[in-house]
Amino acid sequence: FCFLCLGLPLEPQSASQKGNGPNGPNGDDQAVLRVSTRLVEVSVVVENRKGEPVRDLGRDDFTVLDDGREQQISVFSVESEQPPPAPTRPLPPNTFSNRLEYHPGTPTSVTVILLDGLNTHFDDQVYARAQVVKFLKQIRPGDHVALYTLGGNLLVLHDFTSDARSLIAALGRYAVRESGEVQASEPPKPPTSITLITPNTGGAPQGSAPSVPIEVGLERYMRETAQRSADFYSMDRALRTLSALEAIAHRLSNVPGRKNLVWVASSFPFTIGFGTANAQNVTRGERSFGHEIERAERALNDANLAIYPVDARGLVSAFADEPNLSAERSVSARRPGENALNGVGQLTPTHDTMEELADGTGGRAFYGSNDILGSIRRAVEDARVTYTLAYYPSQTEWDGGFHQIKVKVRRSGARVLCRRGYFALAEKPLGPSDRDAVLREAALSPLESMALGVTVRVGADPSIPRVIDLTVDIDPRNVRLEQQSGRWVGSLDLLFAQLSAQGQILKGLSQPMTLRLTGEEFQQILHNGLSISGRLEAVAGAERLRVIARDATSGAMGSINIPLDPYVSAASRSAGSR
Repeated sequence: FCFLCLGLPLEPQSASQKGNGPNGPNGDDQAVLRVSTRLVEVSVVVENRKGEPVRDLGRDDFTVLDDGREQQISVFSVESEQPPPAPTRPLPPNTFSNRLEYHPGTPTSVTVILLDGLNTHFDDQVYARAQVVKFLKQIRPGDHVALYTLGGNLLVLHDFTSDARSLIAALGRYAVRESGEVQASEPPKPPTSITLITPNTGGAPQGSAPSVPIEVGLERYMRETAQRSADFYSMDRALRTLSALEAIAHRLSNVPGRKNLVWVASSFPFTIGFGTANAQNVTRGERSFGHEIERAERALNDANLAIYPVDARGLVSAFADEPNLSAERSVSARRPGENALNGVGQLTPTHDTMEELADGTGGRAFYGSNDILGSIRRAVEDARVTYTLAYYPSQTEWDGGFHQIKVKVRRSGARVLCRRGYFALAEKPLGPSDRDAVLREAALSPLESMALGVTVRVGADPSIPRVIDLTVDIDPRNVRLEQQSGRWVGSLDLLFAQLSAQGQILKGLSQPMTLRLTGEEFQQILHNGLSISGRLEAVAGAERLRVIARDATSGAMGSINIPLDPYVSAASRSAGSR
């Protein structure tokens, strides 16, 4: 694959160059100036004592505290009900883009309804789906709703729209299935009776230890085996659910304004403790979930995504959880120095998990009511009037610690909903193995990432079968550049992954790249964009190409799916006709 970049010095990073960055052996230690300073954005909902949105607040009515220190509000905006913006221009033929301006119907405030079939029993799914249909029949022109489902895979049933008929039709094509994972993760039930059968020990020497009753030993073995199986499925559900949350966060990260995720489920297989620990150590038996939970926390915070957990079980009694502990079997976080979970039987109440998810992200938790319809409606109402506050933190230490955000408003009796804080993570490139793992996960993700704007133009040369021409345009506004030694320096990670119909990566081409721009080249990039061109040979069995671009400094990613058949087949037909 040959890369060209508007005649500018876009350098593939060879093994000899990997240690020669700004702080490498050939770099200097001078101060770094970023093009885009770290701006912290907070989406805020304000309601009065009656629960109604407060619409008439200005910048001076808000005070933002970062770890208790007041911050200067640099950006202030108010979003209210309005039609979605029209695209600036239609995409040309054979062009694919994840940029918002090319997607009609992407509004400034959105609500995603996630029907979680992975963590919900069949009967609860049926009831929740019926409630969602009732809600969709009542949506208003200003409601911008998307439908996602989580089961065997995370699927987008319908992207954002105010068209109730289209949403209902998409939901009608979705078949509810029994969650075998929930059933399999239920712990074994205790026996109702045990018959003690002691083997004949007539020949045993005097003073020997009594034998263990056969049936008691067998019962214990069967229960331990069933418990290990249940723990396996609980861990599997937790990992798949965390991956889904991270994928949704990446998908919505570049959508402006309020972003609500209404998560309809009857169990939540983990606990996220926003800001409870700097370095989390999360266990389930012998399996640590700290890395996965920390990544999900970071993705949710970076996307400024508010979660609205809705208990699909509806109204349950105070003892409803006792016979079905699977709904309470959670992966939990602990503070450093605290005892680890006491074995795999540690239970975390589902409602506590819901409250933590909601409080940490600026959402609400809904449980103990059969009014799922009303819960969804309340979440959508929160998107009607939202305030966006952004500030440059006065502190300059990015040590990975959690910074608590508190927003105050000068209005008596007002209640504020906003995310709890953010992780002050230093921006630095990943090592080769971590970088490859992140790119691979992005290639296999069911959703597109939109934090980095990417547009791809595709062409086929009829004289060369199975070879396609690609031009990748990357939005320079999303790329973080640093000024050092008279140059603007940045890094990009690119992956071109060819996938089968089953979603397996058949071949991947990964290319780390370094930008070193003069002042004139930097201005040219900002004005004309960053363009990379080359040719790629399609392998047998590949049905689609996943193009992924990642800012190596900030971690922002953009991805696009491109069907290969129209281009490969056209070239093959042309070659066969000669």
